Amino acid sequence: MNENRNLLAAVILSMVIMLGYQYFFVAPRQAAVNQAQQAAATASNGASNEGQGAIQATQPANQVKADLANLPPVGDVLINNGRVAGRINLRGARFDRLNLKDYQQHAGHNSDPVQLFSDATTADGFVMKLGWQAAKGQGDIKLPDATTAWQADRPTLNPEQPVTLRWNNGQGLLFEQRISLDEHFMFSVEQSVTNQTAQTVSIQPLAEVRRQQHAGKSASFEHEGLVGMFDDGLTHLGYRKLDVGESRSFQQGAWAGLTDTYWLVAVAPSPYADSRVQLTREDDSKEVEVGGGPAIEIAYVKPMQHYRLDTIGAAMAVKPGTTEVQRYKILAGAKETHLLEKYSDQLTIPRLEQAVDFGWFFFIAKPLYHVLQLMHLLTHNYGLAIIALTLLVRIALFPLANASFKAMKRMKDLQPEMVRLKELYSDDKLRMNQELMKLYKTEGVNPLGGCLPILLQIPIFLALYKVLSVAIELRHAPFVGWIHDLSAPDPTSIFNLFGLIPIDLPAFLMIGVWPLLMGLTMVLQQRLNPPPTDPTQAMVFKIMPYIFTLMMAQFAAGLILYWTSNNLLSILQQRWLNSRLDAVQAAQAASKSKQKQKQARRAKKFNGSGE
Repeated sequence: MNENRNLLAAVILSMVIMLGYQYFFVAPRQAAVNQAQQAAATASNGASNEGQGAIQATQPANQVKADLANLPPVGDVLINNGRVAGRINLRGARFDRLNLKDYQQHAGHNSDPVQLFSDATTADGFVMKLGWQAAKGQGDIKLPDATTAWQADRPTLNPEQPVTLRWNNGQGLLFEQRISLDEHFMFSVEQSVTNQTAQTVSIQPLAEVRRQQHAGKSASFEHEGLVGMFDDGLTHLGYRKLDVGESRSFQQGAWAGLTDTYWLVAVAPSPYADSRVQLTREDDSKEVEVGGGPAIEIAYVKPMQHYRLDTIGAAMAVKPGTTEVQRYKILAGAKETHLLEKYSDQLTIPRLEQAVDFGWFFFIAKPLYHVLQLMHLLTHNYGLAIIALTLLVRIALFPLANASFKAMKRMKDLQPEMVRLKELYSDDKLRMNQELMKLYKTEGVNPLGGCLPILLQIPIFLALYKVLSVAIELRHAPFVGWIHDLSAPDPTSIFNLFGLIPIDLPAFLMIGVWPLLMGLTMVLQQRLNPPPTDPTQAMVFKIMPYIFTLMMAQFAAGLILYWTSNNLLSILQQRWLNSRLDAVQAAQAASKSKQKQKQARRAKKFNGSGE
C-alpha cells in the first residue's frame, strides 16, 4: 500500500514540477526572447541607415567609444553572391552586415531575411574582422585597429570579383587582405604583411569573431557556443559555462567557430599547427550609443551578453624586403549538412560537418537524416517525409514489434489467472511471486518480453528528436493547414478553441491539435495492452497519455507528427497481429475440441465393445 502511495505521489509531484517549469521558466524565457527579437529587428533596420558606430577590438564590446562613433565613414565593400548580402566596413575592415537571403527570421514569405552579421547595439548578431598583434618581445609598432581606414581595389565582392584591402602604417609596413567568396557561405582570405623597413618585425595574425545576444537565448536545449577541432578532437563549450570576464584557451585549432542551433561562423587558419584559440565572455552591455550622441540607458528585458573568439596564429618574423602570408577559410552561414560535408572533404577542414550536433546517437541520427532527405525528394513535403520515414522505421522494427506485441497479448490472456493468484496469495507476497513465476514458466511467457523491443526504440526516438531539432531543412518547413513550421510547436491550443477566442495564453497551456491527436492515439494503443493488476498502477497507467500530452505539447510539431504516426502504425500492426493470434488460438481450440470429441467417441466405442 505504501508503495502505491509513493508511486501516486511521485506522479503528482512530476506533473507539478513539469507545469511549474513550463509556467515559471519556459513561458517567461520565450516571452523575453520574443521581445528581444522584436527589439533586434527594429534596431537593426534602423542601424543600416545610421553612421558607423564602432567598438575598439581590444576593448570590451559594451564600452562606448565616442571618438570611434564620430569618425567619418570611409566607405564599404558590398557583398553579394545570391545567397548572402552584406558589407565589409572599411573603417576597421569589419564584416558587420551579412544577411542570409534563403532564410527568414520568421515563418512566412513576408519576413525579413536572417541577419547573421550585425553591429547594431541592440541586435543579436556577429561581427568579424582580421588583424595582427605584436608578438612577445616586439617593440612598439603601429598595427591596424578598429579605427583604421582601409582602401579597397573595388566596391563589390562576389564569386567573380575578389577584393583586396590595403593599408600602409606609414612606418614601412604594408598590410593587405585579399578576400574571395564562393557561391555559398565560404570566404577565403589571404592576410599578408610586407616589410619595407630595415629591421625584422615579429607579429601574429589574428582572426576575431564577436557575438552578442540577448540574455537567456543561450538557454536553448541545443548547443550554442564554441565548437571546433583542437588537438585532433572535436570540442564543444556552451556559452552558459562562461562567467563574465572568464576565458578558455585551446591549442592547435584546425578550425573554431561560434554556433547557434542553425548558424555558424567558423575560422580555419592555414597553417594552424601553433595556433591558439581563446573564447572570452565580456561584460554584459547596459548602454548604447545612438547616432553619435551621448550614451543613454536602454530598458532591456535582460542585458546583452558579449563573447569574443580569437584565433591567434604563430608569431611570424617578417624580414626586411619580405612578405609573410596567413590564409583563412571562413564559413559564415547556415549549417547545411551536405554543404559542410562538401567543405570538409574538398577544403580539408576536418569534421566540419560535425558542427551540426546530432547528439550521442549520431550513428543513428545521421542515417535517419539522409533517409529523411531522400523521402523529401519523393514527397516534396517534410511532413509527408516524416510520415514516410516513420513507416520505414516501423518496417525495420517489424520483427521486434511483433515479438513485443505477442508477449503483451500472452500477458493479456493470462490476466484472469494472474488476478486469481494475487487474490489467493494476497497475504503472502513471496508465495504469490513464486506462483506467478511458475505460471510464466508453464505458459512460456516472459513478463519482460514486451519491454525490451520498446527500450530498443528509445535510441531511435532520441536520434530522430535531434534530427528534427537541428536539421535546418526542417526550420520553417510547412506541413498542412496551420502547421507552417515543423521545427516549432503546434501553434493552436484547446484553451482558446484553436484560435477562435483571441487571447494570448502562457506556453504551458498551448496544447494544440497534434499533441491532442498524439494523446488520443496513446489512449487507443493503451487499450490494446494488458493493464496492470494493481489498481494504483493501473490508474497511473491510464493517466500517462495525458501527462505525455502536457509534456510534449511544446515539442516541435515534426516530432509530434512522428510520434502520432508511429502510434497509428503500432495500433494497426497490433490489431493485425492480435487478429491473427486470435484466429490461431481459435483454430487450436477447435482442433483440441475435435480431438476431445474423437477421443470421447473412441472411448465410448471401446467401452461398448468391452461390455
